[in-house]
Amino acid sequence: MAYEEKNTRGVIAFYVRAIALTIADSRGKTDTAEGFVTKGHGRSARVLRLRDPDIIQIYHVRGALEGLAARLVAERKLPLQDLELAQSQMIEAVRTNDLRKVVDRVQQFHVCLLGKPGNPFILEYGRRLVIPLYAFTLMRALAKNLDASPWAQQLRNHQRIIDAIQMGNPWLAEQVVIHVTNLFLESALKVWAH
Repeated sequence: MAYEEKNTRGVIAFYVRAIALTIADSRGKTDTAEGFVTKGHGRSARVLRLRDPDIIQIYHVRGALEGLAARLVAERKLPLQDLELAQSQMIEAVRTNDLRKVVDRVQQFHVCLLGKPGNPFILEYGRRLVIPLYAFTLMRALAKNLDASPWAQQLRNHQRIIDAIQMGNPWLAEQVVIHVTNLFLESALKVWAH
């Protein structure tokens, strides 16, 4: 990697950290800052850093939580208009090649799925995983100068989630979401995680 490219990445990372810490400080919420900053009990604020094993574990737990959410939604035959709207907004963001919007819309889709069953524990623990993960995703994608094309390839998998839930078989919906989440993990590890 050329010195200029390494230096540019370092500068981008510095500004992302500075912006995240500024946002956190201005809100008095150093532990949230839109997922960019974490703060443990009795510790100072830190910019989120995830290693491959962390990313893999997050996706595994996400798969279980989102799979459970999908199973409950299918069992209860809940309407899916909000998921379908999130999917169409994701498609539009990919079409306009707006990386920030794409990552935001993907996050919106998954948070929507986590919240659909109305179980506050699934939503809370899911958000604790999804929001920092997508903040980290955006930081890495911007540092790598990615466009929206890797997410365009995942649109079909998001549609599979909706289709599996619509089929009405709770077990199938859960298993499809777990499988699709593993596909998302494989893509993340190839595209932006390194």
